[in-house]
Order: sequence, then structure tokens, then C-alpha cells
Amino acid sequence: MSLTFLAACTVRATLIFILAWVAAHWARRRSAAWKHQIWAVAMLCAVLLPLVAGFVPGWRVRPPEAAIQFWRAAVTGAGPVAASALRGMSVNATTSPASVSAVVRWLPWVWFAGVAWMTLRLLTGLGRLIRMSSRTRPCFDEHLLSTLANLARQLGLKQSPALLVALDARAMPCTWGFRKPRILLPANCEKWPADRAVMVLAHELAHVSRGDWPVRLMAECARCVYWFHPLAWIAAAKIAEQGEQACDDAVLASGIRPDRYARELLDLVRNAATANPQWSMALAMAHSSNLERRFTAMLDSTLDRRRTSRRTLLFTSTTALLLLFPLAALRLPGQEVSGRFSGAVYGPNGSGLPNATVVLTRTGANTRYMTVSDATGAFEFSALAAGDYQLTVLKNGFVDYKVPHVALEASRDAALNVNLEVGENPEATPKPQAPSEVRKRIPFDMNKQTEAAVLLNKVNPSYPAEAKAARVQGVVILDASINTEGVPESLKVMNPQIDPALARAAVEAVSQWRYQPVLLNGDPAAVRTTVRVNFTLAE
Repeated sequence: MSLTFLAACTVRATLIFILAWVAAHWARRRSAAWKHQIWAVAMLCAVLLPLVAGFVPGWRVRPPEAAIQFWRAAVTGAGPVAASALRGMSVNATTSPASVSAVVRWLPWVWFAGVAWMTLRLLTGLGRLIRMSSRTRPCFDEHLLSTLANLARQLGLKQSPALLVALDARAMPCTWGFRKPRILLPANCEKWPADRAVMVLAHELAHVSRGDWPVRLMAECARCVYWFHPLAWIAAAKIAEQGEQACDDAVLASGIRPDRYARELLDLVRNAATANPQWSMALAMAHSSNLERRFTAMLDSTLDRRRTSRRTLLFTSTTALLLLFPLAALRLPGQEVSGRFSGAVYGPNGSGLPNATVVLTRTGANTRYMTVSDATGAFEFSALAAGDYQLTVLKNGFVDYKVPHVALEASRDAALNVNLEVGENPEATPKPQAPSEVRKRIPFDMNKQTEAAVLLNKVNPSYPAEAKAARVQGVVILDASINTEGVPESLKVMNPQIDPALARAAVEAVSQWRYQPVLLNGDPAAVRTTVRVNFTLAE
């Protein structure tokens, strides 16, 4: 699972959980069964979201270019750095910013580790449930069996669940299972008064008739996927809380007095000293952590205790599906960002060509991206909008290289190597000028103190013939890193919409400049500066 897909699913799931929260607040005066259904359907949508998003055709509400700069900073970890002010011989050294690219690459593995831990936790709970089930015996008490059958008929169950008796008298009554549900009672259940047996069995059968155990399992699966999301944990807690309260409402709706039911529930908790094993997936009848809230709801006579109908379930599910599919089809800007597009520029002898201008132009859009090959000829683009591009490689003295179709796919890396051929009529290579000539005419904006102090050898750019013929003018802004030997490295074109021929000429010239090494505390230091090269035609 890619980082962009994970981020998109997180954003969509957040919207689902927020909508569920709003819907539950709107239905706060309705029954607990209503609110349980809202949270359960929301959790189901969150589980299905990654699966549905992989099959539903995508649509976008806005072009992805708005997110390109953000994703490029996140993926590369190093955006444009402000140029260092070079004054005299004392300059702050340019240190590489802390790259978050490594962190970004590790995020999917962190997510996988969390999923593995939560899955292990879930499997442990199921294993302990199996172990607990093995330490039981069938119930043969006729009174309990007849009570169970009568209550099952009243709830419309076609078949009564299996009734098991634990070997421990301190076990908390609980239920689990889907196709063959089971109800577990403590070892002393045959000695229970008739009222307690009715209350306990009515509560557990309410779980079975409502299908709470499959919902609980589904909520745990969702929490495995969204283990990092606090709203997922809140939704799972709400499902457990509202499910227990809905079963309490079902017991009270049968005519049992709330104070009597509360006393029996409290007595069960007192007798169950470490009731069921931790992480067990069984639906225990009571936990001490939520008793106060449940007692308050039991004694409130104004609460709605009605069950939800099939019509209500159909309405809730339909509404959720109508929201799920548009959310799954929505492609966020980050999802339309490609991975890294890299390669190398080689000459006829197979060696890498430095300072070659590499241009990517998006097909059908007035969008251009530009970079420069490094000392080994390697180049790289990060976090571009997915789509079709035209690749152009320019290098003074070599034939322009063009690839009309370069397809960049979302969240996928691509690579392409380029071999340039020597041109028949290469442009004249700019000649270095003496320092005295440098000071005569400066065709770029630069701090004069910086130039006088550190610039030793400068090459004036040659105006490209094709640009001059087309009367193309402009300013090429270059970000230049100057190493400790005074050689410009890592030239970057900061305004990629400039004419590529002008950019090539500026890069070719500035790459031949030589600076006096800048000292920091007596030691040579690497610095970064900005060079503006003006290309202006005489009127």
C-alpha cells in the first residue's frame, strides 16, 4: 500500500467518522440501537473503503497541480533553500536540511507494523475465546433451556443458541459466534433465581438477535487497519457502548424493573473477579468500566428504548452506500502525484554529461518542469503530476534529444537514460573572462560585495540563436551550490517556465564560473547563492 493511497484512505475514513459523529449527535434522543447502527455502518464503510477505492473509477474535483509543491517537499525532503548571503570571507555554511524523505519512505512500514500488532492482538483474542470455549460443558438444566427457548421465540430467532456452562463460577456471562452462536454462563447458573436467569438470557439473546458479535469482529478489523486513527478507536468504543445499552433496553422493554436489573448486573460484576480473559473476543455482559453510564441510562425513564426495524437498517445502509461510492471515487490531489522520475545523460563515449538541461513538458497543459544533470550526468524529478509528458534534453554542442511520450503513473517511479550525439554545428562555447572584464558589464543581478569578494572567473552566457530569432527574452533564476573548491554544483532552474534554450545557455555559462572558496572559522565552507541571468534584446 503506497503512502498516497494510505493518506487518501485516511482522509476519506476521517470524513466517514465525522459524518457518523454528526449523525449520532443528531440522533442523540433516539434509542441506543439507532446510534449503534449508525456507528456500525460507518465502521463497515471504513473497512470497505480501501477495497471499493481500487475498483471504482476515479474522479477529481480540482487539478492535482495544487498539491505538487506540498508533495514534492514531503517526498524529497528538501525544497528550495534560501540563498546564503555571501559577505566578504565569513559566510554561514549551507547544511543539508533534515530530509523527511526517509521518514516518508518508512511510514508505510510503520503502518504495516501497527497492522501486524493489532492483527496479532485480534488473533490472540480469538485464540483465548477458543480456549475458553474448550473449558465448558453443555447445559442440561431444563429450566434454563426452556427459558432460553421461550425468549428465542419471542425475539424471532429460528434456532436457540447453544448454551454452555463454564467450569469457573466467576465467569462473566457472554456470547459469541455468528452462524452457530453460543452463550456461556458461570458454573453456578443452575442455582440462579428465575429472575436472574431471565435477565441474563434475555440480554445475551439480544446480542444474538442483533448480530452484535459480527459487528464487534468487523469493528476490530477496522481498528487493525486504522490503528493510528483516534476516531477509529472512538468508533469502536461507541459500538461496544451502544451495543450493550441497546441490549439493556431490550431487557427493560420486556417489563423487567430497571432497579432490579441494575442490582442483578452489579451482583454479577462483584462475583466475577477477573471475569473473562483479557483480549477475549466474547461479548461479556458487563464490565466495571462502563457500569455507571449504563446504570444512569437504565434509571432514565425518558430514554427511547425501541429496537430498530429493517426499514431503518435499509435506510441507514442505503445512505451510507450513497456516500461511500463518491468518497471512494474521489481522487485527492496527492493520489495523482507520480513517484520519482530519474535517469542519466550520457555522451557518445558513454560518460555522463554534467549540466545538461532536462525539460519535462506536460502534454495538453502549459506546465513545464526543468532540472540539470549533476557531475555524473544523473537527473531526477520528484512528485510530478501523473500523466503524459514530453522529455527534452539540451546540451551545448550536442543534438537536442526529445522523447514525445513519457507516461508517469501515480505513486510509481520511472527511469530513462539518454544518449546525446555531438551536433554538426555546435554553438560556440562561451569564453572565460578576466576578473577585470567581469566588472565591466554584469548581465545578472547579484550582490556586488559578493561578486567582488568571491567571484574569480566568470563566463558570459551566449544568447541562443533560436531564442534571438524568435525574440524570446527573460530572466533565468538559478539556485547554485558552490562547493568548498569554489566550483558551482547542483544548479537548479528556479523558474522552469522560462524558455529552455535560455535556461540551457545560463546553465552552461554559470557552471564554468569559479569562486574564491569561502571560509567559515578558517575552513572552506560550501555555500548557496542565487544567480539571475538577464536575456534582453536591444530595441
